[in-house]
Order: sequence, then structure tokens, then C-alpha cells
Amino acid sequence: DFNVPSPPAPADPPFANQYQVLYAQLLGAKLNVLNLTAMDIEVCDFATDAIAAADEFLTDSPAGGMAGAPDVQEDLELFNAGNAPGCPPHCQD
Repeated sequence: DFNVPSPPAPADPPFANQYQVLYAQLLGAKLNVLNLTAMDIEVCDFATDAIAAADEFLTDSPAGGMAGAPDVQEDLELFNAGNAPGCPPHCQD
């Protein structure tokens, strides 16, 4: 399921920017998974676990946000950059 949970969008620092980065990385990861699937390339467990962790974090977040968004987005960033262990590397342009 590639639906992003309805965002608990914190409006104020320190969480507002952290959540924006997390949402951007999560969207990128989900699009990368769709692209890999379309190319008939197996999606690595690292990516599916990172996406599930981000979805769970966002689902559990209160309206004002909570600490931990940067920790969750780090694995998404690794996958999106093509540097995640056991995952396909970045495609060459």
C-alpha cells in the first residue's frame, strides 16, 4: 500500500521542517519502489522496512509532532540515494 498517512503537519519548529524532510524522503522512496517494480527489479527488504517504519512513525505522531523524524528518514535517504545495503544502486543517467 503506497498511500501516505494523513499528515500530522506540525506548524511550528522544531518539528515542522523535520516532518517536511521525512515526507519528501518517504514520497521519493515510494516512487523509487514503483519504478523498480515497473522495471521488474526486486525491491529490497531494507526499502520496504524503511517505508513501513516511516508510515508507522507518521501514523503514531500526535498533531503537534514528536521527536524522531530525522532518525526515521535516514534509512529512506540511504535508499533514495542508492546507498542502502542489499538494495540496487542508483541508476545511471
